[in-house]
Amino acid sequence: MEEIKLCKCGCGKNIEFKFHHKYRNIQYIHGHNSINFKERFGNKRAEIIINKMRNKKQIELDKTILLQYISENKSCVEIAKLLNTTTAIVYNNTKRYSIKLQKYRWKKGQEAPKHNENCKCWRCNRDLYNSRLQFHNLIDEQKDMIVNLFLKEKNLKGVYNILKDIISYRAIKKCLKERNINVYDYRKQLMNQRKEWIEKISTANNERPKEVNLKISDTLKEYFKNPRNREIIKEARKNQITPIKDTKIEIKIQNYLKELNIEFFTHQYIDIEHGYQCDIFIPVLKLVIECDGIYWHHYPTGTDLDKIRTQELIEKGFKVLRLWESEINIMTIVNFKNKLGEFR
Repeated sequence: MEEIKLCKCGCGKNIEFKFHHKYRNIQYIHGHNSINFKERFGNKRAEIIINKMRNKKQIELDKTILLQYISENKSCVEIAKLLNTTTAIVYNNTKRYSIKLQKYRWKKGQEAPKHNENCKCWRCNRDLYNSRLQFHNLIDEQKDMIVNLFLKEKNLKGVYNILKDIISYRAIKKCLKERNINVYDYRKQLMNQRKEWIEKISTANNERPKEVNLKISDTLKEYFKNPRNREIIKEARKNQITPIKDTKIEIKIQNYLKELNIEFFTHQYIDIEHGYQCDIFIPVLKLVIECDGIYWHHYPTGTDLDKIRTQELIEKGFKVLRLWESEINIMTIVNFKNKLGEFR
């Protein structure tokens, strides 16, 4: 099925619309899209761009010069450099004169092209081609050194990091290929060795007899029975921050305190009988704010441990403000400010 569709530039001509995924989004006839430059860049800028596009196609080169360079087996890029033009102009002229450019193909035994002497790295300003050895410059002793290093490091990148100032990456790779060392096969062998090692450990744990497991559990119980060991673990947990991420309700109240310019600390350890890290602590008011989730803290009654901790905090002279999750979700800054005013 063919449909009729008008060109978007406003010329009034039709586009042959074919039912195919390539022709669905066509809006202009070929060449008519250049009229849109006037809308995008203005009249003066559009004329300059359109003239440049036309001039590129209209520039003519001498046929004799082109044939002379092509007979010398020079590529399109080399001809463009010699004539101080672009490759597009050279390519268009070869089409105009129906001249075929010879594709440059590398032949075995042909000498490698000499690189530019001033070719340096943009980051470290080091000579890339003159300073480092290539594969054809390597001696047998150097090749043996590369192989021994690879067997030690067991990684191609590790060898290159050691020898990057002396030998190129390609030379290292070719040297290993010459000695019949396949890097990828070696990597697979290491991965298989790791898998076998993991499987042995997992099977050893499963096949362990029950008597051994009971002995291990008994030793751990004896360790925790000692009060000195318990104190060591408690002191270690004081510096350990839990949880790693704050909850949404905690972040909301932290933002409210920042807006009110009130200094506070998060996950501050409080030394009581049932010591723990509180959610938020305000040192000026000596106030502890706890943001209790509905699921974990058993809404609406609360857990027994929470009740014990509140009593211990009050006895030590702290003020406690407990807020439920449902209460925080509805709360505004004004409501929160009024609640803080009660503790001042």
